[in-house]
Amino acid sequence: MTRTFITRTTALWLFCSFFASMLFGQSTTDSLLSLERIFLKPYIAGTRPSNPVLSNDGGFLLFSWDDKAMNKYRNWLMNSDGSGLHQIADTTIGEIELSTDSRTVACTRNGDIFITDTSFATFERVTKTQSWEGGLRWSP
Repeated sequence: MTRTFITRTTALWLFCSFFASMLFGQSTTDSLLSLERIFLKPYIAGTRPSNPVLSNDGGFLLFSWDDKAMNKYRNWLMNSDGSGLHQIADTTIGEIELSTDSRTVACTRNGDIFITDTSFATFERVTKTQSWEGGLRWSP
């Protein structure tokens, strides 16, 4: 009886040790799901990027992103290889639609349609109406 008790106790101790090492023995630098990685370090800050528009030549990408998760989405432009990420300064831009040659951009600002280039430096107004315009598409 004593021998069986010792064997069961040893087995239980080994199981508890193994289980505890699985729970608490994670290395924060080597583990894919360490607590530090899950809770303390946002590897992609803010909210998920949305409304992606890829240029026809595949050279760059326009998208909306709230980089601080403050419900303030902004438009961003970056090269398709991930370099050159920068925010488009004009915060009133709504919809964005690239032309077929990827040089001209149609966009909405405060409900009206404007034309610009990919620098978004100057805008040419296309509409000025009381209603909000949307559903931008270039004709072929």
